[in-house]
Amino acid sequence: MSEDYEVGYGKPPEEHRFKKGQSGNPSGRPKGSRSIYAIADAVLSRRVTVKEHGRTRTVTVTEAMVLAMAHRAAKGDHRAFKVLEPYLPQEEPEEIEEAAQPVTFTLSMGDPIIQERIVEAQRREREREKPEGKE
Repeated sequence: MSEDYEVGYGKPPEEHRFKKGQSGNPSGRPKGSRSIYAIADAVLSRRVTVKEHGRTRTVTVTEAMVLAMAHRAAKGDHRAFKVLEPYLPQEEPEEIEEAAQPVTFTLSMGDPIIQERIVEAQRREREREKPEGKE
């Protein structure tokens, strides 16, 4: 090599460079070995049998994991909810406004217990909204 060659970062001395035809990692990864991603893909795409609502069905391991996490979140597991939260569908602002509109419906006279509970809930709500000290 020429004498004006500057040795430094990314420029090793000639005696420390790889020789032509020599690998930097002679042991290396053996041919045919699978990466962790290939192994994970194979395991997660396997099909397993799950029992849901008294019925048996076959799903992928990934789907079974999401189902299990959803069941835990539904039971109140905060950590399970946090795991699923980024995957929940995002509502558009217009849909949120529609959902905020009051819903009106008519109860039949055969539902007196429900009517009593609604009237009681409305009464409690009005009491909470009253400013303190005013009757």
